[in-house]
Amino acid sequence: MGRLHQKKSDQEKREKRKKLQDEQVITKSSKKAQVPAKTSKQVRETKKDSFFRKSIEFVKEARGELKRVVWPGRKQTIASTIMVIVFVAIVSSFLGLADFILSGLMALVLRS
Repeated sequence: MGRLHQKKSDQEKREKRKKLQDEQVITKSSKKAQVPAKTSKQVRETKKDSFFRKSIEFVKEARGELKRVVWPGRKQTIASTIMVIVFVAIVSSFLGLADFILSGLMALVLRS
């Protein structure tokens, strides 16, 4: 029961945290030491191989995705285009009207 009520001081908590961090640094550095060093030629070759392999894989995946795309038909494309043109006309008319009104108000305010 007494153990449950004991509170660790901030100093003890910091020391414990620092000890855990030091242990992690030691284990990381020991893992790095075990990896054999690669020569610069090997590094260049693996980078080239990796780049070309990744590029080829990307192209294959892109082609596969394009095969699964459901392309719209002629009617749907025309309908969507008309909708976009109408929407742009409506928005541009609204913005033009708002600009005309606000510029008139600014002219009145600046004249006074």
